Amino acid sequence: MARWNPRIAFVDCFAGPGEYAGREFGSPILVLDIARKFVDRGLLSPTAFTLAAIEFKKRSFENLIDRYNSYLQIHPQMSGIDNYFRHGTYEEMIGHVQRHLNELGGGKVASFYFIDPFGVSQTPYSLLSNLLAPDKAEVLFNLMYEEVNRFMEAPEFEAPLDTMFGESHWRALRELSGAERKSQTVQYFKSRLINAGAKHIVVFEMRNDHNATDYFLFFATKSMRGLEVMKEAMWQVDPSGAFTFSDYTHSLGPMLITPQPNYAHLQDQLLHRFRGHRSVPMKEIRDFVLAETSFLRFRNEALKPMIARGDCYVERTSQHPSARLDADAEITFLSKPGTSITLF
Repeated sequence: MARWNPRIAFVDCFAGPGEYAGREFGSPILVLDIARKFVDRGLLSPTAFTLAAIEFKKRSFENLIDRYNSYLQIHPQMSGIDNYFRHGTYEEMIGHVQRHLNELGGGKVASFYFIDPFGVSQTPYSLLSNLLAPDKAEVLFNLMYEEVNRFMEAPEFEAPLDTMFGESHWRALRELSGAERKSQTVQYFKSRLINAGAKHIVVFEMRNDHNATDYFLFFATKSMRGLEVMKEAMWQVDPSGAFTFSDYTHSLGPMLITPQPNYAHLQDQLLHRFRGHRSVPMKEIRDFVLAETSFLRFRNEALKPMIARGDCYVERTSQHPSARLDADAEITFLSKPGTSITLF
C-alpha cells in the first residue's frame, strides 16, 4: 500500500490486549512489527502510517497501550507514526476513526479495516457502507460461521443476525443444511459486501482442530490491484488456491489441506467462460482469473497446456508479431476444443 499512496492506515476494529498469554502479538502490535520492517528498509515513512485500534474491554485496552509503549521503547524508529487508539465499542468509535483519517488525508488515506469480532452481534451492517465508501478503503471481515450456523435457527439470534446482515433475507439459509448451507452463506455475505460498495471479494476459510469450518475471512476491495495483492499474500501460505487451512496442522508448520493447485479446474473455468470467443485480450483473461476464480497464476500453468492440446491459440496481430503469451497477447478459444489448427 505504501508504494502507491502518500498515507496508509491500518484500523483494528476489535484490537484485543496487544499481547496474549503465550506472548503472541495481538494484531495491532503484529501489524506495527511488520510495518517496522518496511520502515527499516526505507520503504515506508513512519509519519505516513496511521495505526488505529478500537477495544471495548478496559483491561485489554490498557494492556494494549502498555504493550504499544513498550514496543516503541525497543524500536524508537517507530515513534513517528500516527497512533489513534480508542476505548469503546466498534459501533461507537469507528466514526471517530474515520473523521481522524479524513482530517489527515482529506478522505484519500488508503485504509485497511480489520473487523474481527467476538460473535455476531457487534458488527452492524449499516457501518460497512461507510467504511467502503472511499475508493481506497478495504475491509477484511471475519464471519464467525460456526456461531452463525449453530444459532441460525434460534429465535433470540434473529435480531443480531438481521443487524449483521442488514436485512432478514438470510433466514432462507435455514432451509439448507451441510455443505449447501455453508456455500450459500458465503455467496450471500459476498453479495452483501458488494451491496455495501465493494467490487471484488476473495474468501479465505479457516478450520478448527476438528477439521470443521470455524470462520471465513472476507476481503473486500474496489481495486483489482488490491485483489491481486491479497491473493498473492494468500497464495504464499496456500498455493492450492483453495484458501483453506486447518488449525490442527499448525504444530507441523503451515501444512495445507490441498498441497497442489488443481489447474485442470482453472482450465475448465476458462473454457466455460471463453469457449468460442475470438481475440480475447490477456487483460480480460487476467481480470477473470483474479475476480471470478480462486486462482492467481494462469499463463504457464493453464493457458500453455490448453494451447498445446488445441483448446485455444495465440492470435498474431500487428501489435505483437510473434505468438507469445505476453501481456499484449490475444487468445482465441475454439468452439470445439482439440481441433487441429494452423496458427499462421
